[in-house]
Amino acid sequence: MGNGASVLAYVQNLEQVFAIPILHVTEYPGAPIARLRDGLGSFHPPQGYVRLTQHPRLLEVCEKVALEAPIRHMSVRHR
Repeated sequence: MGNGASVLAYVQNLEQVFAIPILHVTEYPGAPIARLRDGLGSFHPPQGYVRLTQHPRLLEVCEKVALEAPIRHMSVRHR
């Protein structure tokens, strides 16, 4: 499931690791790059996580996307 095997290989020799469980996922329709550029000017997708509170224009675009009807919801059961 997911990246399990590759993550286990990555952390196998570490004494301690931390993880944040993802319990629920909501998928929204994609946003065309032109729409992102309209709201943000030049846009380079984040390469990791981003604190949206530090990027108010990106937060505004994300909030508009989240107003659309979701494609699907999933609950994740961890073993």
